[in-house]
Amino acid sequence: MEYLTSDVEVESLKQKIVSSVSKMKFWEYFEWFAVNYKKDFVTKVTYCKYQLTKKWLENNLHELKLTDLENNRQVLQFMLDEYGKTRQHQTVTDFKNLIYSSLNYAVDDGFITGFSKTNIVIHSVENSWSPEKRSDKKNEKKWLDMKEFVGFKNYLDFKLEEVLNKEPIFKNGPISEQTYLMILAVAIHTGARISEVMGIQISDVSDGKLSINKTWNYKTRTGGFMPTKNLSSIRTVNIDPTIEKLLFEYHEYSEKNNLSDSDLPLLHEKDKHIFNSTVNEKLHQYLKLRGIGAISVHKLRHSYISTLISNGIQINYIAKQVGHSNTDMINKIYGHLQKEIEDREVDKVKLVFA
Repeated sequence: MEYLTSDVEVESLKQKIVSSVSKMKFWEYFEWFAVNYKKDFVTKVTYCKYQLTKKWLENNLHELKLTDLENNRQVLQFMLDEYGKTRQHQTVTDFKNLIYSSLNYAVDDGFITGFSKTNIVIHSVENSWSPEKRSDKKNEKKWLDMKEFVGFKNYLDFKLEEVLNKEPIFKNGPISEQTYLMILAVAIHTGARISEVMGIQISDVSDGKLSINKTWNYKTRTGGFMPTKNLSSIRTVNIDPTIEKLLFEYHEYSEKNNLSDSDLPLLHEKDKHIFNSTVNEKLHQYLKLRGIGAISVHKLRHSYISTLISNGIQINYIAKQVGHSNTDMINKIYGHLQKEIEDREVDKVKLVFA
């Protein structure tokens, strides 16, 4: 039997929902927004950012109501200022984007009539930095230059060839040096994100190709396979013979020394947990041995991209290799390198017609 609801009843129900949600404290609304509009449509890692934002709002602005933000620039500015007291500019910007997203939905759903978007200023810990600290941060090493990149890649390759036929080497920790070296080697050879590197299985490696189709949640002790960052991150990466050979040799090393577990990705040791912070520490140690300044594991990805660009590799190809849906991000971050390549091409043309 079909039941018909009158327009009056529908409008009455809508008004009840609007009235109920509009009276919510903002942290309650943000949680409601995240559960209803984001939870089933973003990755677990991304959803965790919404949960952390809700927790901060609950702990720091507990009494703030959704309606307090309605067309009120001063309240919104106060919120961002409070959040920015102990955080850097990019983190505050990300927080602002999450808040704006929730408020846009609130406007669309009729819970508030609008919110202020102009004359909002991002204040962060950088505002209190001395000129010297600002300069140091600006000049902080962003990636390895080509000489450093090639030298460090070769160092990892040669070191792995040396130690993969030996018993596990443990230095101040439960994870073998062989595993740390292999993680870094895959990262520098492929430009893959650390979560992607940690999610690789040996079945993903075949005939000069590496299939990246999942990630590993290294941020929790329980771990677990997770989807990639987005659809464009699912890709087949062309890999060189050296890293392919090392991956199979590492698999043999892991099997031989009873470190592997069929339920775990390749670059894991059973009953142990690898933290991103520890991988970064190991990277710093290995770089120091080579006389190279410290960078993070994620900056190996930047180093990979910048090296390919500097060697004249087409941007579209690079984007596919690293899992970008388009070239916008590469152009934004590495535009100066492309300008250098264009300048070299101009010089070549001049020589042709000289």
